[in-house]
Amino acid sequence: MSIALAGGIVLTILKVILVLLLVIILLLFLIAGLTLFVPFRYKVRAEKYDAIKAEGRVSWLLGIICVIFTYDDGASSYKLKIFGADYKKLTGIFKRKKKARKDNGYSLESAEYKEDSREESYGEKKEAEKKETEKAETEKTYGMEASKPRVKNSETGDGDAEAFRGSRTDEEKKDYRTDSSSSKARNGREEKEGHNGKPHQEKSTRESWKDTRKDSVTDKIKGFRKSFKENFEKAGRIKDFIFSEITKGIVCVARDNVLHLLKKIKPRKIKSDILFGTGDPCLTGQALGAIAVYMAMTGTFFNITPDFENQVLRGRFEVSGHIRIVTLLFIVLKILLSSEWKNFYKEAMKIKEEL
Repeated sequence: MSIALAGGIVLTILKVILVLLLVIILLLFLIAGLTLFVPFRYKVRAEKYDAIKAEGRVSWLLGIICVIFTYDDGASSYKLKIFGADYKKLTGIFKRKKKARKDNGYSLESAEYKEDSREESYGEKKEAEKKETEKAETEKTYGMEASKPRVKNSETGDGDAEAFRGSRTDEEKKDYRTDSSSSKARNGREEKEGHNGKPHQEKSTRESWKDTRKDSVTDKIKGFRKSFKENFEKAGRIKDFIFSEITKGIVCVARDNVLHLLKKIKPRKIKSDILFGTGDPCLTGQALGAIAVYMAMTGTFFNITPDFENQVLRGRFEVSGHIRIVTLLFIVLKILLSSEWKNFYKEAMKIKEEL
């Protein structure tokens, strides 16, 4: 009966553990699915008349998490909202509560410290009074001579080191100075003469300087030529790699995938009324041509009025759309798993090792 009961308890515990693991796994899958497939919605509005003003908004999961950016004539700010509440205000409330708890703790500690300090000061005062009474009793019994320091004779070897040093005579100090000066003169003669008592035979200072100068100049020229040759070879190797077929292949793959990404993340709604001009008719026409190519590639349309005579930029602009993380992940994986990327990576690592 006891074995069956123990087995039932163990099976119940295992069931609970398995259920908890299953719930955790399902929650992780739910969070991953929401992150990958729920889109991030964005909205940008900007205008320029007397001053430049802009506002951007990025929200996720029906606005539960929202980030708002604002720009007003040089002043910029941002807000992070969670469930409609400002994140900065929430952190400020928590910080104030934490500070209040710390202040209460410090006040209690200071009160305890004051009580301890009072007890310690009372005990120190009593101990100092006790020492003073003991000192007065010793002075009465032994007299004032007991408290004076005694210096013994230096000849006997007793006493202080300071007393021994103070007992040196002037003649001993004079002999010590004459011995030190004679030893310095002897050392100077030994440095000037060799081990056999003969002076060293050295080159003149001018000749040695010329030799070292010549060697340093030649070494610098050789090192410069060597480094220039190595850098020239490295530059040629990098140039060949940039204009190789491998690099061209990865550029084509990246271009196609980026164009596909632009079609996926292009704005769904566009409202614009812009007056544009660079002051140079040629440059204005080139800019309008680039904008027209972008509109043809993405299928969007901008209301732009060109001014070929004046340099001007005025109007308003508003776009909105959404981006899914799974789209970005799919594009990145498609590039990384392509054969062009593998060949490009191998060649790049090979050149890195050579250089």
